[in-house]
Amino acid sequence: YYRAAYNRYSLQHEESLADLEQAINLDSESAKTYYYERGLNSYQLGRTDKALSNDLTNKALQDLQRAIELDSEYAEAYCERGRIYYDLKETNKALENFNACDELEADAFPAGYLWRRGVLYGKIGETEKELADYTRAIKLEPGGYSLALANRANSYRKLGENKKAIADYTRIIETTQNPSDSYYDRGVIYQEQGENDRAIADFDQAIEIQTEFFQPYSESGQIDRTTIEKAIEDIGSKTDPSKFNPHFYQAYLNRGIVYSKLGDTQQALADYEQAIAINPEYAEAYVKRGKINCVLDNIDRSQQDWEQALSLFEQQENTEMYRETEQLLNDSCSKVLEKYTANVIQNSSNEPIADNQTETSNNNIFKAESSMGIDDIAI
Repeated sequence: YYRAAYNRYSLQHEESLADLEQAINLDSESAKTYYYERGLNSYQLGRTDKALSNDLTNKALQDLQRAIELDSEYAEAYCERGRIYYDLKETNKALENFNACDELEADAFPAGYLWRRGVLYGKIGETEKELADYTRAIKLEPGGYSLALANRANSYRKLGENKKAIADYTRIIETTQNPSDSYYDRGVIYQEQGENDRAIADFDQAIEIQTEFFQPYSESGQIDRTTIEKAIEDIGSKTDPSKFNPHFYQAYLNRGIVYSKLGDTQQALADYEQAIAINPEYAEAYVKRGKINCVLDNIDRSQQDWEQALSLFEQQENTEMYRETEQLLNDSCSKVLEKYTANVIQNSSNEPIADNQTETSNNNIFKAESSMGIDDIAI
């Protein structure tokens, strides 16, 4: 058994599984522990070997079931089985196991499982329970649990409690090494509240942090799709380059929206172009660049941008945005120029502009999102 444990922590999962099989045969009295350990080994091995993943996951669940049958109060087995069901997106089964674990070991329920259960409660609309789990997870971890903090902040945003959301994002910024996501998310709130200077400052920080990461991979000094692909290849990530850090190109787009509110069309255009350079499939950026080209009297370019956006929205099966972009093409630049003129007049009167149609973070499916419409005030 001890050799099996050593092999598991050394990531020698196959050797560990063989030793645990022997331990089960030799020592039936301690079998629950061996089944538990073998279940963990099988699941971890399956995560590294995609060809065997389904088979090994099923074996892991079977072993954890055997462990629970031998000891119905085996809290750790319920926790681990809950984690597997969480990964499999089987919400009800995951909640059932996490709840069993919590009932058995409420004082020792790990922060990582609390965070996961909070995510599940959020998915089924149990917001109070979601927030309670994030708060418990944060208290358990020294210095706070950044994943729980980020998700709690997003939950507060959904409830319209922006002050609490800002406080959580700020705490992450002050306590983590790479807070680009939180700078971005806090910037979106400032943007929606019309606090343009603060929004730009936060987007600047989000962009600077990511630029520093990708800069060594750039031959020209500019960060584009090729640069990001090189970085991903170097670190061995299998992530789609366009999704590696969505906030990087979203921050450029949202900063461009703020600059367009302030009448700085050249800076807005530069930001939209950089968003496209990073992610050439970013349809929303083509829409925004098309609007700026209208203001700059580049009518042909605006039409080209909207045609490109139409093609991308069609590929992405985004029918709502497709229809709105199609309307832009039909109207040419007339309505865009009307909105831009009204926007400049409103800004000159120093009245706050209500525009909550900004793009929020989407690199995690459990993060809060708000819709980004094309027919908005800021071009």
